[in-house]
Amino acid sequence: MSVELLQRVVDETTRVVDNVKEDQLGNATPCTEWTVRDIVNHITGGATMFAISAEQGSVPDEMLGQLMGGDNLGNDPQAAWATAATRAMSAFQQPGALDKIVKLPFGEMPGGVALNIAVFDVLTHAVDIARAAGRHECDVVEVLCV
Repeated sequence: MSVELLQRVVDETTRVVDNVKEDQLGNATPCTEWTVRDIVNHITGGATMFAISAEQGSVPDEMLGQLMGGDNLGNDPQAAWATAATRAMSAFQQPGALDKIVKLPFGEMPGGVALNIAVFDVLTHAVDIARAAGRHECDVVEVLCV
């Protein structure tokens, strides 16, 4: 996979997140333990985690709890997602980012492998959000067909 694919996934996910209305944040999702807000929170924390890993090689332990389970959205989920997604894209676009070894909570790997995990996670959850917010999820998956 490539940084260009991640950009397409981020762009489509941003369209999905930007179209979530406040009253849809509590909607149930295919991830039965999570609401729409929980999933947006998850991908926002995840994008920040991937960005920090690509920038610094690893995420400081004291930040992991917040990124993986704290409130990463505040009062503006769309802005929080946009900020995290922009940071992740910038981090993965840095020269050598895909080749350097990064440490994530589930192990050490080349940045390119971390990018692949990010693509899969964000795309999967974009479909979950779209489905829960009443948008046709096939629109989201088309991003892979380009």
